[in-house]
Amino acid sequence: MNGRLADGRDRSAGESVSRPVRDQLFIPEDLIIATWRALAPTAAKRVEGTVRWAAPAVLSRGGPRIVTTVLVPRQVVGPGRFELPPEATRMMGDTLLEHGLVNVAQVHTHPDRLVGHSPWDDERAYSHRDGALSIVWPCYGEAVPRMDSWGVHTCTGGRWRRLTRAEVAAHVAIVPSVLDLRISVTMFSTPDEDDQRSGAGARGGSSHACS
Repeated sequence: MNGRLADGRDRSAGESVSRPVRDQLFIPEDLIIATWRALAPTAAKRVEGTVRWAAPAVLSRGGPRIVTTVLVPRQVVGPGRFELPPEATRMMGDTLLEHGLVNVAQVHTHPDRLVGHSPWDDERAYSHRDGALSIVWPCYGEAVPRMDSWGVHTCTGGRWRRLTRAEVAAHVAIVPSVLDLRISVTMFSTPDEDDQRSGAGARGGSSHACS
């Protein structure tokens, strides 16, 4: 194993890591890129933006959850805040239901590297149920942020608090979208294929087209 944790910390640093929570959230790497692309229009205007992370409802009942979908709601945005109109919330709920998904986390951006929750963020968070997750990306999400630059917040008893760096690893894990163990592409070769190649070479080669 390499010497770094999922949030970018060095394993040799001696910092303790909390054990995974029961409803730990797993995020494929490709979904991080999809989130960054979804936030690109607001980043380009240097205003805050928000998306929701969704998972299949059948896989989100009392256990680890895997994010599959980035949902981008209609939103009113500005340099220091965002808000979802009531009709946007209704549309989002209808869309999730239509696709058999549930909202498992909120992601929004801040204008600088401060990724704490403001009172505005607390009041207008997508949920106030225990265990809800709200993730803040710095610098409007102009670049894909390392996980150790995120602000990860959870709700307990209706109040939001930011998780410590050790707690983040227990609540959120980024997993690879592709694990490619090839060094190179190795082809099988048979005597018949060798003969065919020799014949094709003698005839000046051949061409193949995909249909």
